[in-house]
Amino acid sequence: MAGRVQLKVKRWIKKTKLDKLIKKHDQNPDVLKKLVFIRGMYMGKTVAESIEAVGFDVSTGYRWLDQWNERGYEGLFPKYKNCGRKAQLSDEQFKKLDELMRDEHNLTTKKVHKMILTHFNVDYSLKQVRVIIHKLGYSFKKAYVIYSKMPPNAAMELKQKLRHYDLDTCLIFLLDQVAPQNLPNSPLTICKKSKKNIFIQNPDKFSITGIGLQGINGESLIRFSPNSRQKVMISFLAEARQINSKNPLIIHRLADILKYEELTINKIISTLENKTKDEELLELILKTVYPKKTRKRIIQDLENYAEKPKMTKKEETANQNKLEEILRKIYLKLLKPLKKFLKEEKTMVIVLDNYTVHHGTLLKLACEYLNIILVHLPPYSPKLNPIEQVWRTIKGDLSTEFIENEDFLTYHFGRLFYENVDKKSFTEKWINEYIFDKSNDLLVADICEIATLPI
Repeated sequence: MAGRVQLKVKRWIKKTKLDKLIKKHDQNPDVLKKLVFIRGMYMGKTVAESIEAVGFDVSTGYRWLDQWNERGYEGLFPKYKNCGRKAQLSDEQFKKLDELMRDEHNLTTKKVHKMILTHFNVDYSLKQVRVIIHKLGYSFKKAYVIYSKMPPNAAMELKQKLRHYDLDTCLIFLLDQVAPQNLPNSPLTICKKSKKNIFIQNPDKFSITGIGLQGINGESLIRFSPNSRQKVMISFLAEARQINSKNPLIIHRLADILKYEELTINKIISTLENKTKDEELLELILKTVYPKKTRKRIIQDLENYAEKPKMTKKEETANQNKLEEILRKIYLKLLKPLKKFLKEEKTMVIVLDNYTVHHGTLLKLACEYLNIILVHLPPYSPKLNPIEQVWRTIKGDLSTEFIENEDFLTYHFGRLFYENVDKKSFTEKWINEYIFDKSNDLLVADICEIATLPI
């Protein structure tokens, strides 16, 4: 062979022994390939011919042959002892680095690199810094955000608010607003190393507004609407009360009340002009909504907000605001007579945040009629509401989807909500911490399905 003298193989062992070793190392491909190469040399082949059989280059073949000729069978095993570059930090320095990292928050690779350089005067590459980070038992995770204004005793404060409610006498829920959009952060997906990971996304940005109710021991509900103002909240809670009631008369009456969600200004005008017969609506408009105005004056007022085939954004907003104003009064009027009947139903206790609407006077009045108690989280404490984990799960599932339009987003977000919301993993820990009084002599496990007395 040009450039190098053809070497002969040293026969440390017989060929029959070599064949047995090959069978023995059937599950060890590294040593097996080397033994197959040596057998080729035993059979009188050249280095080039023998190494070609195992798929390596000629220089590797000469190196293996040198290892065999020098040490025989033992020379084919890799030497791991004392290999690689010696660590530039001592064991004591690694311990010191671990202590420094434990005292810091929101660390990044660059920050750790700077820390090593400042305290130990060692300039590692960023790649090696990441190796050190993993070696010390750290990993890269999405930060768990806590607001700086969150009270230090927020958890205890929520416990105090919920101490009077239990799952035997109440229906307990968690409520939150959500505004999913079609442009999430690019998700991590599996891809061949040699290929570019392409994610096709709709460039048109849009979002939807939803209100979700997670039932701990009641029926969950989600509804999407243009906003989450008081009228929307009142109708949402009325629907929640309907699906969590047992009295058929209450359920039927609430269903009738919720039909007013389809009400339009044109329908009100038509009823006032006697073009459409709806005695209940007529009485509500004349006696509840506009008690001091004549029909003519009411019609003149409403015509400014009537629906038209083509409406500007300003006209649509004005129409929506007027309808909300009318429906707030209608709902409160119709819900009031139900108060005495709903007292016989289990009280609904709803844990929610401090969004301005949740403190509204009309909403509180509607809750009084519906036998609903609102329990507000401590300020800046959304992490105390497990429904946040439901939102995170749904958004994660949707992050890999191509979201065509708002209808697609609405349908699939709602579908995933009902598929996930009732999983115990979201609420089990929260229930044990906030609903069950551990100082009681009765411990309740598995959401009140199994009760055991402590020994």
